[in-house]
Amino acid sequence: MPEKQVPVTRWEGGRAQPASDSLGAEEPVEIRVEYSFKDRREIATLGLTLASPGEEEDLACGLLHAEGWLHHATEIDAIHVQPGSVLVSLRPGVEPVATARRHLARTAACGLCGREELPALAPTPDGSAVTLPIGLLYDLPGRLAAAQPAFQRTGALHAAALFTPAGELLALREDIGRHNALDKLIGHRLRSGQLPLAGHVVLLSGRAGYELLQKCAAAQATVVAAIGAPSTMAVELARRHHITLVGFLRRERCNVYTHPHRIVANPAGVFG
Repeated sequence: MPEKQVPVTRWEGGRAQPASDSLGAEEPVEIRVEYSFKDRREIATLGLTLASPGEEEDLACGLLHAEGWLHHATEIDAIHVQPGSVLVSLRPGVEPVATARRHLARTAACGLCGREELPALAPTPDGSAVTLPIGLLYDLPGRLAAAQPAFQRTGALHAAALFTPAGELLALREDIGRHNALDKLIGHRLRSGQLPLAGHVVLLSGRAGYELLQKCAAAQATVVAAIGAPSTMAVELARRHHITLVGFLRRERCNVYTHPHRIVANPAGVFG
């Protein structure tokens, strides 16, 4: 589990007593990729990220997908996980054409640190046929919270969840870093051969910054909803890539920033 019990002194009113508390665990993980370049094999280090322990394979594959190194599970030859590092070996002959250069260590809060240029994204198909009743959209944060026992204990883990337009929870990943949680979610879907995310809803437990929308656009998500606020660059990216972007999602209210036609009124007699 991505959490750890630590001793604390707990004050209640004017009295102190020894107790324990659950904290979100955080460990450094070096992510590397082995690939073909002309007639030889090369190994590149994408950097160091601070992440919750566990699901390192998903984390690495999700990051490689966002960076343009990896597009399909069939391109993976093997994944080697050791304490503090994960190496993804691409199949011989797989020679990535888009390689983002990084020179700085990544942290749990860093999505574009060290990047010399913003990534180029292929056009995303317009999944206009997908609609989501507003009452169901309002229900998603509660469904996310119910599926986050680690967050309930620690209060420290971000989450990224994938829902169908009918509200079925397909996958959920938690991490101390919000970028890592989304990388783990997308990496999981990639490894199981279930990309792209067209026709699905991605729910983010925090804000929707550009770097998170970039990952969702690369995975071709149709709707991205966030409990927090979006940024201006995130809104513009969502507009260009036909993503319906929802922010400030709470019970009974939200803002729809782009492509609002996908959010519709409740059917008669449904959702109150």
